[in-house]
Amino acid sequence: MNIQSSPSDPRISVIVPAYGVAHLLAEALDSLRAQSLTQWEAIIIDDGAPDDVASAVAPYLADPRFRFLATANHGVAAARNRAIAESRAPLVALLDGDDLLRPEYLAAMVAAMDDDPGAAIVTCNARVFGAVAREDVVVGDDQNRTATGTLADVLERRFNIYIGSTFRRADFDRIGGFDTTMTNSEDFDLWVRLLIGGGHVRYIDAVLGDYRVRPGSAFVHLLRDIRGN
Repeated sequence: MNIQSSPSDPRISVIVPAYGVAHLLAEALDSLRAQSLTQWEAIIIDDGAPDDVASAVAPYLADPRFRFLATANHGVAAARNRAIAESRAPLVALLDGDDLLRPEYLAAMVAAMDDDPGAAIVTCNARVFGAVAREDVVVGDDQNRTATGTLADVLERRFNIYIGSTFRRADFDRIGGFDTTMTNSEDFDLWVRLLIGGGHVRYIDAVLGDYRVRPGSAFVHLLRDIRGN
């Protein structure tokens, strides 16, 4: 079912930081336009990028659901905080500028949050593609694929939370947003702090996103995650 859009009253805000991905941004934004749920807004933020993000976003701004911000470079945590501060919906979803959402992603996230008031985060599975030896998924058969996970499950890495997840704006504001002093694993830190306040993670066992690994990034991300952990 295609829900009619209402840009003035979005159900969910999608935050799209863009740094060095202007040539890929159209794919991310097209995946938003293909959503079955249309009551969303997207805030794209140029975090002092070296490439021309503004020109990549320009063709989409005729759709009032897209908004564009530009800031000096202060890192992805600060960029997301700034964009979320400008958002209007009660739910927030994260989409990096080089990743994609499947058409049912937003509908599934909103429905899960509506149906489960105890969920602090809703996450899903995603395809890993790009500069990888073979395509894979974020949550494999060797990981916990139960419907819900606790703070302990997340801390002990029994329950994986995909970066393209959704949370409540009120909870985000209560914990003070992303920690801008962190240069790595800022997303894991956010998940932990959201769960410390109570609630659980709801997992949708379906591939609803596509996570792109760019050339030269896989090893760097691995080292950053090790240091962050």
